[in-house]
Amino acid sequence: MEEVPEKSPRRSRRLLGILIGVLTLLVAVMVVMLGITLWWIWNPPLKQADSADAVIVLAYGKDRLAEGRQLAEAGVSDNLVISISDRMESRIEEGRLPVLSPSEVDGVETIPTGATSSGAWVEQCGAEYATQQGSYFTWCFTPDPMTTEGEAIALNQLAQANGWETVVVVTEPSHLNRSLRIFETCTNLEVSGASSDRPGPWYRNLWRSAYEVGATIKVATFGVCGS
Repeated sequence: MEEVPEKSPRRSRRLLGILIGVLTLLVAVMVVMLGITLWWIWNPPLKQADSADAVIVLAYGKDRLAEGRQLAEAGVSDNLVISISDRMESRIEEGRLPVLSPSEVDGVETIPTGATSSGAWVEQCGAEYATQQGSYFTWCFTPDPMTTEGEAIALNQLAQANGWETVVVVTEPSHLNRSLRIFETCTNLEVSGASSDRPGPWYRNLWRSAYEVGATIKVATFGVCGS
C-alpha cells in the first residue's frame, strides 16, 4: 500500500505566514479607512455663506440653536428655521425648555430671565425677533420621518413655498458633513454649513463617532431621497 507523503512543516509555516500577512494587511487597510472616515466626519468643510435665505437648526440641541440664533442675529439671514422633534415638544410642554415671545427679548445683548447665553430657550414659532442687525422670523416644522433626510425634505418644501435658494445648515461637527451631503441631494438649494463647536464629553464623542461611521456608510451604500 502506497504511503501518503506528509505535508512539509516548512510549507505549512509558509502558508500560515501568508495568511497572517494578508489578515494584517486587511486590518491595516480597515484602520486607515476608519481613520480617514473619522477625520472626514469631525472636520467638515465650513464653507459658511455671508448671507442666505434661511438658517436651519437640525434636531434641537441648545448649542446648535445658540449657533443658529447667533447667525440670524448677526444678519446672515432673516429666516431662522427650527426642526422640532418629539423630544423637544415634550420638553416645551413640561416647561423645561422655555419659549420666549418677541416682547421678552430685547436685542442681542439681553438674555431674558430664565434663559442662558448657551441657548437653553427656544423662539416662538411664527414670531419675529428684533436684533441689533435688524430682525429675523422664526419658522418651525416637525420632519416626517424624524431623520436628517426628513428634515431636508421638509425644508425643501418650505423653501419652494417661500422662494428660498440658499440655506445654512447648523448642527454639531460630527453630523455636519453627512447633513450637507443629504441636503445637497434632497433639495434644490445652495447649501453651506455651520457647526456648534462646543466639545462634548469623551464618551459622547465616542458614541457619535461610531454612530456617524455607520450612518455615513449607510448613506454611501443606499443613498438618500431616491438617489
